[in-house]
Amino acid sequence: MVKKKAKEAPENVASENVAPEIEPAEAPVAEAPVEVIPAAEPDEAPAPVNEIPNVPAADLSILPVQAVDYLKRHPEVDALYIDKFGGMFPKDTLKVFVKDAILYNNPYFKL
Repeated sequence: MVKKKAKEAPENVASENVAPEIEPAEAPVAEAPVEVIPAAEPDEAPAPVNEIPNVPAADLSILPVQAVDYLKRHPEVDALYIDKFGGMFPKDTLKVFVKDAILYNNPYFKL
């Protein structure tokens, strides 16, 4: 048979293991003067949008090849935005979404 040992806790150890209370420190608060800056008036003219005017069919060399291919395949689209990553957006897309895109007018547009 195994004999169980009885554990005895020393009386003075319990008071030594208790941490002393910590008082919260308060940092001094200096009041800084508040300066009011008036809001700038918005410009009346909207930001210019990159736009290529109607391009004659003979002068399609200035357009990117991908844009010309898309415009040939879709003569029902009169204009669209194309960005540098190849994304294509309709001409009525908000300017926030097409700020870096260029508006191409379709020379193959048929009504």
